[in-house]
Amino acid sequence: MGAIGKTYPRTSPLIPPSIGTCIQWRGAGVFEELMSVLHGKVREQVKKNRTGQS
Repeated sequence: MGAIGKTYPRTSPLIPPSIGTCIQWRGAGVFEELMSVLHGKVREQVKKNRTGQS
């Protein structure tokens, strides 16, 4: 088991639950949607449209 065996007991899953959740969200496109929304909000604040024009 090497280093993982020293870090996690045998009863623990190899991937911690929080990382598993992130993997599921990434597969579902959650991060891309979040970045799209945040990017749009920033563009609104600097008064630019979607194409980059002021």
